[in-house]
Amino acid sequence: MNDALKRHGLNDLTYLARVFGTLVILSVLLGVGVQAYQMVRDQVMPASYWFKYYSVAPAKESFKVGERLEFISRYEIYHNTSMHWNDILYCECADGCRFESEYSSYELHKLPTDGTRIIRWMYNAAVPTKPTICKLRSVIIAEPKFGSDKTQILNEEIWFEIVE
Repeated sequence: MNDALKRHGLNDLTYLARVFGTLVILSVLLGVGVQAYQMVRDQVMPASYWFKYYSVAPAKESFKVGERLEFISRYEIYHNTSMHWNDILYCECADGCRFESEYSSYELHKLPTDGTRIIRWMYNAAVPTKPTICKLRSVIIAEPKFGSDKTQILNEEIWFEIVE
């Protein structure tokens, strides 16, 4: 190897310095390329690339006044991202009154699921204190590291009752 280096006018240290410099430059370029790919991906990919919520439904058809409301969500998360959930409870009383409340939650770095997951969760916001019929509107948001938020809205017409 020394003969080959000498023919090109290089000594061992010069050769090693050039190889090391080339490796450093290639590493930097690779890092920049990966970062650019992630930025473009996060900007252009729709919500369905990140997650899919199939349903959010009440755990039962009626709840008693004062009982905590429980819901069941069916979903898949496809890629690691932070998630934000904004659930809005809409209720109507028999006498014409209306009630609305909002429950928000957030999870940093939600990991991908292995297929569809079904979870039960409690609505931890204000609920009506008298009999009503209600429905839930869920706004689910993925917050990629780069780019804009990705939103899916579930506005299902699944009514349930709050009874005495």
